[in-house]
Amino acid sequence: MNKSRVNPKKWKLLYSEVDILRSLNHPNIIKFENVVETKSDIYLIMELLHGGSLGSAIKTHPKITEEASRKVMFSLFSALCYLH
Repeated sequence: MNKSRVNPKKWKLLYSEVDILRSLNHPNIIKFENVVETKSDIYLIMELLHGGSLGSAIKTHPKITEEASRKVMFSLFSALCYLH
């Protein structure tokens, strides 16, 4: 993200969010790897995931099976419980 677009009052909030991301460790939540800061930009380095988004999967496979739905929802609820 471009540093010039970040409101100076929001820097503390941004770094608080980075600390939260660093603390997360769950198999169903993307992993935060690092933050790289240059003179003009901040880069959040995240785990590389393959396969696209859940929304894309639903659009390309509109007749998802009950078993597949159960697995997706279990993963989602597991992550939500962890975050809560």
